[in-house]
Amino acid sequence: MKKIVISLVVIAVLAGGVFAYLKFGPKIGNQTSLPTESVDTEEFVNTDESPDSKTIYSNCPTESEEKGLKSKQENPPNEGGGPSVHNIYRLTSADQTNFSAENTLLLSGSSVPDGVKTADGRELVYFVAGTESAHGMRVAERQSNGSLEVLNCVTFDGTFEISAVDPNVLLLPDGRLRMTYLSNFNEPGENRTINSAVSTDGVNFTVEDALFSGSNFSDPTETLLSDGRFLLAIPGTGDNTDFYISSDGKNFQKQGSLRNEGGGFGDLIAMPDGSVRFYIGSDAFRMYESKDVGKTWSRGSVVVSGQSSDQYGVGMPSVLFDGSEMEIYYISSKGKNK
Repeated sequence: MKKIVISLVVIAVLAGGVFAYLKFGPKIGNQTSLPTESVDTEEFVNTDESPDSKTIYSNCPTESEEKGLKSKQENPPNEGGGPSVHNIYRLTSADQTNFSAENTLLLSGSSVPDGVKTADGRELVYFVAGTESAHGMRVAERQSNGSLEVLNCVTFDGTFEISAVDPNVLLLPDGRLRMTYLSNFNEPGENRTINSAVSTDGVNFTVEDALFSGSNFSDPTETLLSDGRFLLAIPGTGDNTDFYISSDGKNFQKQGSLRNEGGGFGDLIAMPDGSVRFYIGSDAFRMYESKDVGKTWSRGSVVVSGQSSDQYGVGMPSVLFDGSEMEIYYISSKGKNK
């Protein structure tokens, strides 16, 4: 009988010791280590919405890969400037003239937003990441509570491109998404090109055509007219914006120009009445309207109210309009928008 009791005590002590070791034993990082087997760790996912966090997305390069890409650029991104200090916010309007600021920080360290409604009703927002090591594009989706959840890095022909920036996306009649964007940004010895690309999933794009090539292009914006033609705007020299029209989305003819006093970048949108509006942002928010598909423009009235004091300007606006409410995604920062 004594032997049985002693045996039970020994077993209990040994079991308790193993339990204690498992619960309180030595740790590596956040995982308990065992001398005889390794413990599987879950992939780390940071819930911080900033795109320069360590969140893991399947299409995105690692930090070391980004630094390698950056080293090949002529004028790589600098810490403390450009997209790294830009934040994305949203305005709303019921009359397309009077806009109210939500003042909710949607994405930090992010720039050049562009929103689009997909054929299945989702709202996607494309943007340039403001990481210290590299740029490149990412895409987020609006959630039911109004926040933006980053989905992934955007690829072109299966590859993440650090030199692809300034996205502008529209919904085609067949349900695909068409993006015009700036390629070869900061690539040594290469002209900048404005390309078009299409996607069925909103993340992976297939490059179609190089639409324009030159040394000073940036920030294209495009809208689909009611007759099926494409109207494209490209910032020109000085404060000029040039407008081009195309029936096939490949071959564009110059349609007109606009002298935009005060500079800044804007977004085109075709309105239900057949007019086209060009919303421009920088230190001040402005709107121009054309009733002859971009040949001539007149200044309209827009008012922004309720913007918090820690924001500066309404930069690089992106317009979404469903026929009733208008939304505008924009960048702002504590310093001057660049």
